Amino acid sequence: MHTCSHFISGTYSPSQLCRRHHTRNKGFCRKTHPTTAQHASVTAQPRSTNGQLSPHQKIAKAFAPATIANLGPGFDWMGCAVEGEGDVVIAEAMPDLPGGEVVIKRITGDDGRLPLVAANNCVGIAAIETIKLLGNIECGVALTLLKGLPLGSGMGSSAASAAAGAVAVNALFGSPLSKEELILPGLASEATVSGYHADNIAPALLGGFVLVRGLKPLDIRQLLFAKGDLYFVLVNPKFEAPTAEMRAVLPKMVPMLSAINNCAMGGSLVGHIVI
Repeated sequence: MHTCSHFISGTYSPSQLCRRHHTRNKGFCRKTHPTTAQHASVTAQPRSTNGQLSPHQKIAKAFAPATIANLGPGFDWMGCAVEGEGDVVIAEAMPDLPGGEVVIKRITGDDGRLPLVAANNCVGIAAIETIKLLGNIECGVALTLLKGLPLGSGMGSSAASAAAGAVAVNALFGSPLSKEELILPGLASEATVSGYHADNIAPALLGGFVLVRGLKPLDIRQLLFAKGDLYFVLVNPKFEAPTAEMRAVLPKMVPMLSAINNCAMGGSLVGHIVI
């Protein structure tokens, strides 16, 4: 099973969902897959008599995995998705709410720390931005976020919430948007908490290794890992390291020799992934 965000419909066996493989000391041994994300065919979307987009179903549920970004020299331009824990978002069509309004009903797994105001929460912002892409919808949307990733852990917690939220809302209305299109709502969400970078949100949505060549315009390339399974040992620290705070301590300038060395190491990293 390729590790990426996906819509959950009906009953799935454990082999169809992302799995945690081994526990080693305080870390988890996880693997990433070389295959690319698959997309279902898109059919015409039903609209009401006033031209508003109607939901395909009352409830849609989506999962998004943990991601590892930067990967040594790949600061802000390289990331990958890994099997194991992740976030789940449930989106519900709410006919009693004004069209396009987003509310958060409940969040679990955060110890009450995340805001329930949609405009102040990663999952809510991603949902709002996804609805903007969908266009005029005839109902509101209520979200439930089931946090499976710890906050400030370096495992793409905010990106997982954003990716699952975007996929769930999109699925609620028949999935007219591709996963590539959902990267932009995810970027808008990430920008509120950690900066405008796609090295977590892109692999959370697409799976596998992702190379971010540019943001404006968005230029994302998936890298095929041709050597079978690759295992990571992820260690969850006892302290939190919020991305925005960690980025704030980085130097504004680096020596030319350091920049040249980083470019060389980055090229070597990409070469070893695809060759």
